[in-house]
Amino acid sequence: MTTKPSASRRNGPYALLGILCAAALVGALAGPTRPLAATPFTTTGHWVYNSVLAAVFHVDGGTANVDAQLPLHAEEGSRVLQGDTHGYVVGPGRITPFDKATLTPLGSRTAPSGEAPLGIEAVGGPYAVYRNAGKVVRLGDPAAVVAAGGAIGSPVVTADGTMWLHRTGVGSICTLARDGVELSGCPVSAPADHAGALTVLAGRPAFVDLFTSRLHTVDGGAFGEGRPLGASLSPNARPAAADLAGRVAILDPDRSSLLLVDPDARPVVPVRVALPPGDYDGPVSTGEAVVLVDRQRGAVLTYGPDGALRDEKPVKRGDGEPRLAKGEDERVYVEDSEGTQVLVVARHGAVQDVDVAGKRDPAPRTEVPDPRPDQQVALPGQPPAGRPDPVPGRTAPAVPAPTTPAPAPTTALPGAPTPTTPAPRPPE
Repeated sequence: MTTKPSASRRNGPYALLGILCAAALVGALAGPTRPLAATPFTTTGHWVYNSVLAAVFHVDGGTANVDAQLPLHAEEGSRVLQGDTHGYVVGPGRITPFDKATLTPLGSRTAPSGEAPLGIEAVGGPYAVYRNAGKVVRLGDPAAVVAAGGAIGSPVVTADGTMWLHRTGVGSICTLARDGVELSGCPVSAPADHAGALTVLAGRPAFVDLFTSRLHTVDGGAFGEGRPLGASLSPNARPAAADLAGRVAILDPDRSSLLLVDPDARPVVPVRVALPPGDYDGPVSTGEAVVLVDRQRGAVLTYGPDGALRDEKPVKRGDGEPRLAKGEDERVYVEDSEGTQVLVVARHGAVQDVDVAGKRDPAPRTEVPDPRPDQQVALPGQPPAGRPDPVPGRTAPAVPAPTTPAPAPTTALPGAPTPTTPAPRPPE
């Protein structure tokens, strides 16, 4: 006996297709669904403070063009660090955050030290590091001022956002978690009376002992025995914070040389680059090239892992000194002392010159002075959900931002006031 299919079964596929189409239409009208968990942004490009024009500019690292600007009065010598949603103008006496989406300044707070900080843009940051004062200021979320208990060397940050720092004179090597508000601990120690500095080799922290000219790996709670670097180093030698294609790049200013060391080679024979006499800053590694700045001559130089010169460009020489900075986009940015010029160094070492002159609006807006220039404000963390993209200096991830903002961290920094002045529009 043959059973005749019912009407409902005959029409089943068509009904299912109709339901799917209706669901797709509803989804399109309702917009994308926001996930519950936040995904971190990757910051791109570089922000610079032009003290001549009293304005902050954003340089797109890929195009080497200026694509945003914000009138803002800050101290001479200020530098700009950026996080996911905010920028921070860090001067000798105060720190002024601003919203990158609306280009709105958010008041200011007093800097914890009068020394010029080391700026680090990395996962968990950005950070302003006051090495002599032994203080690490996380400008992002959660904002915090972390005391290291004494003077520190230049910290390094691994890919998971852990900051490693060396307490000079004591030898302790300590860590700060990407969301920590105090040191996590000091799992290992280098010899207390040995000069040295940290670097990251193959994604892991290591210590360059300048007294013994050996490289010690730092693996959890173990301080490695040490491998020879193949050359004697002076006490003023400086390694790059990250390796150069598996080589440790070390600037030895006392010997006017750049050493490129492969610690896994047998025997270890470093590549030695003889440098012209000068006053050098760096080295900073892109991963494929190493960057130096000759402040005496006013020149930016890049070298490959083989020691060959890849590019050289002039940088303006003013009353101050040019600054080197590595962005999260793996480019290196060199700015002159007044912020009127930025040199963009690509991963392979090519250098592009950017004239930071800004644009003149047809109807220039009048900057509203902050009535609370010295008010202590918190350094903002996560923005409210639903903020439009794109934001200069931020690359959105593949998934949208969460609907629920991250809870405010409990730190010693006071709460930030909500701006009451209308947000200025970014330039067209």
